[in-house]
Amino acid sequence: MRQSVSRDRTIETLVVSAKMAGAAAAAWILASELLSMTQPFLAPYAAVFLIGVTISRSLRSAAEQIATVTVGVLVAALVVRVIGEPSVALAVSVFIGALVGRWSKFGTSGIWIPVTALLMVTYGSASDPVALLDRVIELAVGAAVGVAVNALAAPPLYWRESQHAVQSVSSAAGSLLRDVARGLDLEPDRSAVDERSSQWRARSDAVRVEVRRAQAALIWTDESTRGNLRRSAVPTRVSHRWWKATVGAIDASWTECGEFVDAAAVGLDPIAPFHVLEDDVRVAGAGFVRALADVVECRCDAHRTQADVVDRIAAAEEALAELVHTAVASEQESAGATMSAGRLVGPATAALRALT
Repeated sequence: MRQSVSRDRTIETLVVSAKMAGAAAAAWILASELLSMTQPFLAPYAAVFLIGVTISRSLRSAAEQIATVTVGVLVAALVVRVIGEPSVALAVSVFIGALVGRWSKFGTSGIWIPVTALLMVTYGSASDPVALLDRVIELAVGAAVGVAVNALAAPPLYWRESQHAVQSVSSAAGSLLRDVARGLDLEPDRSAVDERSSQWRARSDAVRVEVRRAQAALIWTDESTRGNLRRSAVPTRVSHRWWKATVGAIDASWTECGEFVDAAAVGLDPIAPFHVLEDDVRVAGAGFVRALADVVECRCDAHRTQADVVDRIAAAEEALAELVHTAVASEQESAGATMSAGRLVGPATAALRALT
């Protein structure tokens, strides 16, 4: 999977680089040749700046860029008109531009207000209305070219990030649950159970981290599909809905899954007042957690059908019923063993309900 991710990122880097080069050249030619502007450096700058983000974000960034440059130009023009001394005008325009740029409506583009004002004053253009208007037009041209190139030439569609993130959740959660099942299947080995239990808890926390990463990737993928003209955006939206529901279910169920893992660890290496799980309860618990892993892995696979998931859930419900029956019917040797069995059954029921 790492090789696939690396290859995808390399291809994406090449595509973005090519789009930046094409957008910069197109913006420069349009501004300098067709519109006959002298040194229209803002046009290719704006075009390049808007490449490599989602279409909706490039539109928002274009609006912010045009707004901030326009405000920066106006700040420079007003300050120079009031203050004739260039050095003082430079300081005042940057000061005012920085204050205005802090307005939240400008977003992260607010920094360009003082920068634009600085450039206009130092270039000596702040007192020339035609030159100031040209700067705004240049930026608008570049922004238009950048948005057009980004939307029409291999528009970004960040679905592989979600695919890999969901696969990581499946791998982390599934492998942990299967390892817990193997641990419950075996006779408790006191020499190894301490280390294994601490590893289970650490890995359970790691699953939560993978879930958060997957949720962030899904948000990014969702944004990239808005207004996207690529045909592959349609199946991506279907997979995205599947993955979003899956990751949400795993997130909702993982508190109980973590409690089940912890209960299994205590059942194998008990602390007072708990005792070691009885063999029949331990084996039934292994069967359930293995079925739970099947549900998680099946839900994370976008190639599986709803019928596949239903089958896995039905199998997990049968395994849960067997665990509950075994825990209730088994003749526990001690109250501590009964407590260990009860602690295993409680989160098992809640985990499966939340996951399904």
